[in-house]
Amino acid sequence: MFGHADMLNLMEGIVTTELWMLLGTVGVLFILTMGVQPFANTVAGISPNVVFGNREDMPPLTGLRGRAQRAVLNLIEGLAIFAPLVIVAHVAGVSNELTVGGATLYFAARAAHATIYVLGIPYLRTLAFLAGVIGQGMIVAALLGYSGA
Repeated sequence: MFGHADMLNLMEGIVTTELWMLLGTVGVLFILTMGVQPFANTVAGISPNVVFGNREDMPPLTGLRGRAQRAVLNLIEGLAIFAPLVIVAHVAGVSNELTVGGATLYFAARAAHATIYVLGIPYLRTLAFLAGVIGQGMIVAALLGYSGA
């Protein structure tokens, strides 16, 4: 039988740290979309009839709801750059300290950014965003052949 342990052993040789960081970032997006946004609707007192309906009568996105929505959109925009970088590095066989460090920095920075964004902490949010951009830049540098030496 091919079980869970066999699958993990198979993936160990195929899935790089960079791909795990991509998966983790998608997990952050999932949590924002399926957890934080519905919670924000509940806190705002939005009726389930409105949420599950055609949403033509949704109130404006302000406060927690607005920040949650903007955090989702911002993360999607970042993933549009990060995901191709990780996939290109994987296909090209480029996995080194720079790509691993960049992907790990990106994941940690974007998880922090999403949390900070939803909480409404402005300047710290910008620093977390910039750390994510640096992580992306590290992957680009590795793809361009920079070794860090």
